[in-house]
Amino acid sequence: MWCRHTGPRTPVRTGPTRAVRLSVVTAALVVVLTACGGHGQAGALPSGTATPPPGTDVGALHLPIETYLLAPRLSVVHDRLRNVLIHACMRGFGLPYPAPPAATRATDRAAMDAYTVMYRRYGVTDARSVRTWGYHAPRLEVRATRASAPVRLGDLPAAARRVLLGTDPASGVSVAGRTAQNGRPIPPGGCVGAADRRLAPSGSDSATRGPQGPQGPQSGPGGLVAAIKSDSFAASAADPRVTGVFSNWSSCMQAAGYRVSDPVHATGALASVTAAKPDTGEIAQAQADVACKTRTNVVGVWFAVESDYQNAAIHKNAKALAVVKAELTRQTDVINSLAERNGA
Repeated sequence: MWCRHTGPRTPVRTGPTRAVRLSVVTAALVVVLTACGGHGQAGALPSGTATPPPGTDVGALHLPIETYLLAPRLSVVHDRLRNVLIHACMRGFGLPYPAPPAATRATDRAAMDAYTVMYRRYGVTDARSVRTWGYHAPRLEVRATRASAPVRLGDLPAAARRVLLGTDPASGVSVAGRTAQNGRPIPPGGCVGAADRRLAPSGSDSATRGPQGPQGPQSGPGGLVAAIKSDSFAASAADPRVTGVFSNWSSCMQAAGYRVSDPVHATGALASVTAAKPDTGEIAQAQADVACKTRTNVVGVWFAVESDYQNAAIHKNAKALAVVKAELTRQTDVINSLAERNGA
């Protein structure tokens, strides 16, 4: 079982007017941004986090909670190892199970983006990307073979599902230790559970790790790290310092011809975001979005405010997070060791 990070996919409406339309929008945007200048630049926040200047590369920004998460590269390796271990376990029971997809630069890049906390956290920010993809996540062409296609539970026979998840397919009741497959007892949680235990930090138990996720201890649903990451986003988005720059951004967008209240809901009126590729209208709006974010410093202000919320939560939960940090170090060692042995 492996996951792919996918965004909406959209067919480009090509035609002879596309280049003309985009050039007109680009030219108009220059005028618009000049007109938006009256909103002014956001100054330093009355807080402990300095506000990055407009145009700061988002890739250079790291929120405080990232200290308690596996690095994106390690999360990608974690997923790859998990798939390898599940496949080996299933084969050990004599059950056919597709091999994990071969890693490529394209798939690794997409997976890295999925685990990069700041990737599109505040919406689109990359002017070069939106020129082609609009609000869509860039899609890299990947050749998939039949053997490496994603596993669909419904396509597996009942015996394979029983071993894979460690539960009866009909009732959902655990069959661990009570049911044997080809003479071997099914481990708790099936092959998925066995793989997850192999990848867990050594010398710890589930109570210490908390909800485990591919980004480390307490990063799964309900975990402390996951909660801080999600709560800080919601709190910062409602903070007056951030809603103030949202208002400036909205005015800038309105001057460009787009009625949108804030960056969070920028795509609300765009039908093309559910299509395979963006159309010219989506691309034009995304370009205006990025330009207005730079002009009003949405990213810099939002990042600084969210950092303040995270730092406060980290201080409040310092003791619990110290345990998470120790667990994270142990899990990093486990992943690196398994990767070396498995060539992942």
